[in-house]
Amino acid sequence: MKRTLYDDLGVSKTATKQEISKAYKILAKKYHPDLQTNEKAKLKAEKEMIKINIAYETLKDEEKRRNYDNQLIAEEEAERIAKERARQEAINRRYNNNANINNYNNNNVYNNGHYYDNQNNDNYTVHITYEYVNPIQRINAERLLRILLIVGILDVIIGVVWLIPATRNMLISFYENNILFRFISKFIYAILSSIMSTFEFFKESIKKGYI
Repeated sequence: MKRTLYDDLGVSKTATKQEISKAYKILAKKYHPDLQTNEKAKLKAEKEMIKINIAYETLKDEEKRRNYDNQLIAEEEAERIAKERARQEAINRRYNNNANINNYNNNNVYNNGHYYDNQNNDNYTVHITYEYVNPIQRINAERLLRILLIVGILDVIIGVVWLIPATRNMLISFYENNILFRFISKFIYAILSSIMSTFEFFKESIKKGYI
């Protein structure tokens, strides 16, 4: 949405005359060039005052404000129609693409490396490269393997440490007497469980052909 005269004064489109007048006085005092401390601020204030004066002169007059509101309504309607037209065109393009794919599949039958044209009874060999985009994002296999490798190494280290009686007793005692360590341990366990559940989910999805 483009900036409006109402935005320049900082009021709503339903503001009363009193609210418009009050907003103008506040802004006029704020941006009055004589009240600025340096030349740069003065130039900026002068530009703001031009916008404020234009907005106030239009909105304080009932007829000018009514004409301006009608203009805004017409612009908003034109913008809405343009967006709707663009959306409809996108839908039509998507529909036409799907229709072309279905039409090709209906007119061509694949058999043993060959495509048979149902309409012309022609037999021809083709090489087609398919690009398949699944709604479910493909997981980065290399990143997943790295995560699983790290998890596996941690499991081995923990397992080796756990086999040492003295270390095991020390860890049990530390776990039972340290609330923070207990919380961190449960948190790490929950993360590892989540990772393994995610791995199992993608494993099953791959088996079923979803990914």
